[in-house]
Amino acid sequence: MHTDLEEDNNEAEARYQLAMAMQMAGNFPGAMEHLTAARFTFNSLGDTYSAATCTSSLGMIHVILGEVVAGIAELEGSRSKFISIGHQVRIAEAALFLGSAELIICN
Repeated sequence: MHTDLEEDNNEAEARYQLAMAMQMAGNFPGAMEHLTAARFTFNSLGDTYSAATCTSSLGMIHVILGEVVAGIAELEGSRSKFISIGHQVRIAEAALFLGSAELIICN
């Protein structure tokens, strides 16, 4: 028997996976819609790691779309969340993405 929390988590995970498929297909607006919804649900469930992963993906899409300042804001947010939970690999990954986005602004 599934609980409401499990169903919410499963739905958020499905939306995240759908967003990744949409991103790969070049449907960035659709990906952003599903990432935003998934992030909201993960946040409401207290799943900081998954919410930060959605935030990181949103940041990368913003950068791809040329919305570099918005992308940097999202990437900084994801890095802060990863720092708060002490996930070293994702902290380094977020720093790398941030550095790449900041280089775009400088050039």
